[in-house]
Amino acid sequence: MSNALSRGLDRPDIRRAAALLVFLGLPVLLGAVAVTALVQAIGQTGEITAKEDILAQMRTQIEVRLSGRSTLRDVTPVYLASPSASLARAELLSLLGRLIDAADGRLVETQMVSDQGAESSGRIALQTILDIDNDGLADLLHAIETGLPLLSVHEVTMTRAPRGERSGPTLLRVTLVVHGYWRTKPA
Repeated sequence: MSNALSRGLDRPDIRRAAALLVFLGLPVLLGAVAVTALVQAIGQTGEITAKEDILAQMRTQIEVRLSGRSTLRDVTPVYLASPSASLARAELLSLLGRLIDAADGRLVETQMVSDQGAESSGRIALQTILDIDNDGLADLLHAIETGLPLLSVHEVTMTRAPRGERSGPTLLRVTLVVHGYWRTKPA
């Protein structure tokens, strides 16, 4: 075997090819490995910088909390700000009306939901019946659940709305029970 190898290396054209491979191919291969390692290192420095920023923010928040300088946030936008429960109901009704209009719905009926002990806890509930299409219903539910003051949808019932004389897209007759909380405005 070694005899065949030494006979092959005796030929000058094979020797030249082997020398080119060793002196040119090996540096190119090592250069490619170095470039790959450099690209990976640059990618990791971006991640490290982002993690350092997050860590610095967390440290700042911890220092503020431990130093006692943290301030309580104002929670009044969370509640229906009315001096009485009846005005809070009116505010909730007005808010729901605006949200339904913005979602291209048509308000049909609204009534108060009586809940034992809810008034003493500050919870106000309304049952609202409306006609709306599918996209509008998705927009309305999103607006109710994500807006301020905080409202929650307790119950949703849907049927096909009566067509009547209109000809257009099929609407849904939706019954929503929406809860909100109120407290009196601070003096």
